[in-house]
Amino acid sequence: MVSALTSNGSEVETEKINTNIVTLTRFLTEEQVKHKEATGDFTLLCHALQFSFKSIAYYIRRATLVNLTGLAGSSNTTGDEQKKLDVISNDLFIEAMRSSGKCALLVSEEEEEVIYFKDAKDARYAVACDPIDGSSNLDAGVSVGTIFAIHKLAEESTGTKEDILKPGTELVAAGFTMYGASAQLVITMKGGSVNGFTLDNGVGEFILTHPDMRLPRARSIYSVNEGNSLYWEENVKAYFESLKEAKEGGKPYSARYIGSMVADAYRTLLYGGVFAYPADKKSPKGKLRILYECAPMAMVFENAGGQAVDSKMRRLMEVVPEHIHDKSGIFMGSWDEIEKVKAFHKLSQLGNQISGGASAGGKAKLLEKNPDDIVVTAALRTAITRGGKGSFKDTAAADLMAGALKSIIERSKINPALVEDIVVGTVLAPGGGATEMRAAALVAGFPDSTAVHTLNRQCSSGLQACVDIANAIRSGQIEVGIGAGVESMSTQYGPGAVTEFSELLESHPEAANCKVPMGVLSEQMAKAKGVTRAVQDQFAAASFQKAIKAQQAGLFKEEIAPLKVKFEDPKSGETKEIVVDRDDGIREGVTAESLGKIRAAFAKDGSIHAGNASQVSDGAAAVLLMKRSTAEKLGQTILGKYVNASIVGVPPLLMGLGPWKAIPKVFELTGINKDDVDIFEINEAFASQCLFCANELGIPAEKINPKGGAIAFGHPLGCTGARQVSTLLYELKRTNQKIGVTSMCIGTGMGMAAVWVAE
Repeated sequence: MVSALTSNGSEVETEKINTNIVTLTRFLTEEQVKHKEATGDFTLLCHALQFSFKSIAYYIRRATLVNLTGLAGSSNTTGDEQKKLDVISNDLFIEAMRSSGKCALLVSEEEEEVIYFKDAKDARYAVACDPIDGSSNLDAGVSVGTIFAIHKLAEESTGTKEDILKPGTELVAAGFTMYGASAQLVITMKGGSVNGFTLDNGVGEFILTHPDMRLPRARSIYSVNEGNSLYWEENVKAYFESLKEAKEGGKPYSARYIGSMVADAYRTLLYGGVFAYPADKKSPKGKLRILYECAPMAMVFENAGGQAVDSKMRRLMEVVPEHIHDKSGIFMGSWDEIEKVKAFHKLSQLGNQISGGASAGGKAKLLEKNPDDIVVTAALRTAITRGGKGSFKDTAAADLMAGALKSIIERSKINPALVEDIVVGTVLAPGGGATEMRAAALVAGFPDSTAVHTLNRQCSSGLQACVDIANAIRSGQIEVGIGAGVESMSTQYGPGAVTEFSELLESHPEAANCKVPMGVLSEQMAKAKGVTRAVQDQFAAASFQKAIKAQQAGLFKEEIAPLKVKFEDPKSGETKEIVVDRDDGIREGVTAESLGKIRAAFAKDGSIHAGNASQVSDGAAAVLLMKRSTAEKLGQTILGKYVNASIVGVPPLLMGLGPWKAIPKVFELTGINKDDVDIFEINEAFASQCLFCANELGIPAEKINPKGGAIAFGHPLGCTGARQVSTLLYELKRTNQKIGVTSMCIGTGMGMAAVWVAE
């Protein structure tokens, strides 16, 4: 403690002087002593670094006085015009590293190629640096800085480019020096703390002033160049806009942006918050260099208790540069603030970025290709055969499913072990089919590590299975999965499938309507909505005619996987093996006139009959889904992508109107309209309901079920939603069209729809 006398002779205390000064030299020496294996080479390299920092600080202080401001008349590797001090600082850095004898190679922002120091034969380190970051601010006297990163050479290496083209996790040390009111040096070593030193110009030494720097856990401060917001992706814009809104009981975030990364980073390191320089439409990879800006800053922030991620929310320390001046976007700062960034990014993916919603640009956005797209790399089905009479009448549902799953493996050539979950939609299977479908997956060739579960959303079960898998991939729960559907109506359909209601359910009028047979409901709806038998029969005949034409032209071959099964001939009783590769419910020569002769099924004066309603049938379908980035990595062929889906409820007595409500909702979710859609696959549960929905929505007849529908080839309940995916994607591909919708009504009063885009 130092004291002084006042004018009246009394003594007062002034300040406490710390005589235990820790210089950078002392700090490095003490750190070296802690490691018995240390040779002193790293310490000598750091001494050379601090010499360059001191020299640069000296020239910056005197820049205006000795005419070192202004342009040098050349540009650096990134195309930025070099300042005079850029050139001097770069030369200083090169000579400091050369003279140290401990640096084998150097990467500088100001140099196009790697600089090799061949005379430093025993050198074991590689250094990357930005000699003066933020040099465009020099003439205005704004703080600028030097950023550095140190790698150790691989064993036996004499120093190659590969010794520095490494992720930040391989860094030995990193840091930066800010040149402002004083020169502030921040340095950290692998697995160590972050320490700050201030240059005492009188002593000529960096003095430890900020030991063990720790970022505040959270702080409502953001630092970003909002002048680039015009080019930001929508989710980035939305994130920063959200920071400007006052939270309940709080205040909006404060904006602090200097324009020099080192200065902005140093302030964020001291006070907390988030610093960002996102990738954007002009610079899709980002603008900051990985080796000498992003990685060293990420190491500093992580060791200080914070986080750093790129624009794809990958840990920046794990990003491997492709070349020495490779770039990236960056978000770094307090731990909780970066967690908020990541959470916002994930929500944006779920809501807009991947779905291509209205806020993301509608049709144009829908047609864009992004790494996070949920894509279909294989989609197939078995043939669909007549219930009780067709080729699958003796085949169990699980056997149908096993065949479809095995075909997915064979067609896609996917390693079965990569498939993490399979969801199977099935309506009639006893016990929900959980046990037999798990067994079917094992029979198909999937390992026991592949999980399986079943679901029942009645006629939309197959689609719901695909949507559940897509959402699991989108959320990061799994990487690869299969959505599937199956039904054996031959073996499981009938009176036993009808649910008995309790007295409580029967006593509720709307609830009791849930058990009214769908044929009866469709008959009532047709009368209420004025859908005549004549137009129903015309619609049904068109379905048969389109289907037989498609079958004869071989248009179903791509989507059908042949399946060998046992079949008992009903006439001879002989059981034999047959290969089923053709829908056997499709009939040739069907006309509206021939259908007009069939007796109504649900009322004497009714309009609905076996010829204008979906056939009872058997079949299975499967769809392989993953992210686009995963598909490209695995070399999978992409058929199309899943965009989004809607699910709605309608009164149980109007269950057939489900698509009428579900399709507009999925349009709203994806920002498109009916004119943007090339093909609609709407399930033909009954001609009456399909016709009504199409007419009310104004969908042209030529866009609906171009190869026919369930009236012509059948509706295996749990299978249809997955079957529609393969039918749609192959037809879009064949006709060189892009956008499709699948939809169906659902028993008990619901509707579902999904949007798909062909590749």
